[in-house]
Amino acid sequence: MADNGGVNLKREIGVFGGVAVNVGIIIGSGIFLSPKGVLAGSGSVGLALIIWFFSGIFSLVGALCFAELGTMIPLDGGVYAYVHYTYGPLWSFLFQWIGIVMVQPGAIPSPA
Repeated sequence: MADNGGVNLKREIGVFGGVAVNVGIIIGSGIFLSPKGVLAGSGSVGLALIIWFFSGIFSLVGALCFAELGTMIPLDGGVYAYVHYTYGPLWSFLFQWIGIVMVQPGAIPSPA
């Protein structure tokens, strides 16, 4: 193993990095895919903007829930840690396994 010269990386994300990660997760590729569908489904630009506004409020509520969970359960691992803390090792293992085997492979090609 190579000697890293005593350099240790900080295990932290600053405000800018946290905002960048969240914007990338929330907006992602959906910003390029969904406007046409929302506009076609709503029939007017004004209604489409209202739908986008309320969708943003809905996303904000979800983000605030995760902020509360992260404050109450300060463990590494994200959602897996929250499920493990709440339901135990079996359900957290099943949750993560289903996510890796079923959900993520289905979500990766969706922007294509």
